[in-house]
Amino acid sequence: MAEIAVRPASPGDGEFVWECRNDPAARAVSRSVEPIPLADHLAWFTARLERSETRFLIVEAAGEPAGYVRFERGDVETEISIALAPKARGRG
Repeated sequence: MAEIAVRPASPGDGEFVWECRNDPAARAVSRSVEPIPLADHLAWFTARLERSETRFLIVEAAGEPAGYVRFERGDVETEISIALAPKARGRG
């Protein structure tokens, strides 16, 4: 079994998170099924990294990004978003 680690997301993770978010399986269960343009995603991602209400974590398996978890605190509720990279799925 690969070693699992969790670390804070950084600006360099933007394209990896975009790939996870744009995967057809992820889009099928998202609020919008439309693909996300990279420029739009990077603007959104950068804004999330700067917000004190957001915790964005990257999950790594064997030193490679395998997915992410995002906690976004609102006034009344917290949204939790989880996605795995396609290559990390189906491993039990």
